Amino acid sequence: MSLGTVGCESLATLDGRWIAVRLCVLGQNRLLKGWGRYEHDADLGRVLRIEPPFKKDGELIFAEDDFSGAIGCGKALGCDFLICLS
Repeated sequence: MSLGTVGCESLATLDGRWIAVRLCVLGQNRLLKGWGRYEHDADLGRVLRIEPPFKKDGELIFAEDDFSGAIGCGKALGCDFLICLS
């Protein structure tokens, strides 16, 4: 697990926080924002769900045991944290 340089020891740190997620989709950079909700999933174990403000946009789910992204400060984007996926 790579949690970047913001001092996060667990995805649980992002529970209840406003989070930006930067990812590449079909060769284009995308930025998604939503609220983090850390919980236990029966199939995946400990997970962080990123729920955008509009339910029609779906959600992103990160399993704690499989997470390999980097977490940084999201203040420049108006968020508490920024998750970067490569």
